[in-house]
Amino acid sequence: MGSKKYALFIIILVLLFASPVLAKPLLHKIAVLPTLEEPHILCVEYEGRTSMTNSIIWRGYGLLTPASEASSFGLGSGVRYYPQRDALRGLYITPSLETIWSFTENPESKTIKGDFSANLALGYQLVIGNMLSLDLSGGFAIPFYSLTADNERFNNEFSYSLVPIYKLGAGFVW
Repeated sequence: MGSKKYALFIIILVLLFASPVLAKPLLHKIAVLPTLEEPHILCVEYEGRTSMTNSIIWRGYGLLTPASEASSFGLGSGVRYYPQRDALRGLYITPSLETIWSFTENPESKTIKGDFSANLALGYQLVIGNMLSLDLSGGFAIPFYSLTADNERFNNEFSYSLVPIYKLGAGFVW
């Protein structure tokens, strides 16, 4: 009885890891990437295959708290290079540009803040059964421009620093 359980387990593992090899190339992915630094911000990412080794990514960020006095959103875009020549699977390198905007309003003032950054990350994307993806990446962001405006003043500044970033996401591929 015990050997049948092991045989079934081995068959399931083989099918799970062999099915991506036998299937057609994946073309699209949509994933949710909760940000670990800010638990109230959620990121949704679309990745579309453009060639055998490359894909393009688009990200949208949003604030999840119901606070009426503050809101936040962001946009990002980049490319991914997969050296193993199978875009949407395996090890990748991603350069990207991102911007995050926040709006704060109270009875005394309104404030708008925008941050722009250039990112470089190394990651790995695991595709399970040609349907689910798990994505883990780490790298560095270089925030290079920031602007702030309120009722009385407008301030902008260029600054360069190195900030570590990491992302963990889960999504669907097709």
